[in-house]
Amino acid sequence: MMARPGRSRVKGIISFRRLLRRLPESANKTLAGFLGEVGPALAGFMRTIFPNRTGALDAGIVSKLAAKSLRLRVGLVTKRSARTLFYGHILDVDHKTGGRGHGRATAESRAKPSRIIPGLYATSKTSREFRDRYLPRYGRLMDGILSDAAQGIGDD
Repeated sequence: MMARPGRSRVKGIISFRRLLRRLPESANKTLAGFLGEVGPALAGFMRTIFPNRTGALDAGIVSKLAAKSLRLRVGLVTKRSARTLFYGHILDVDHKTGGRGHGRATAESRAKPSRIIPGLYATSKTSREFRDRYLPRYGRLMDGILSDAAQGIGDD
């Protein structure tokens, strides 16, 4: 069964988002400041993975933070950039060249070898970079915010 697009498959994410909504405004500002700092750094990391030929893909990789929901997106985040820079996704995953295309396959097209171009896997490398470099700091920040909220410190 496939998850709906835009929906997370992480267990407990709904209760975590509910918890984030109940946090004081000062905690949301702190988290938004942290994510606002991390987003451009991750976008820059992702830019170093892709080859830079024309610069269009570099310019299309951005970070976007929704401050109210604290949702950070990095990469080709707008529909227009995903549509016009579709080859970023092709570079990210493995793909074959010299395919048969549409229509019936002939004996000649079946005999033609196809070359596999290895993917760059920028999305998973960027996730790994966040997990290794920024997640411990995020955990410490959340521990401080939750302990302050448990003691009743913050805006009410």
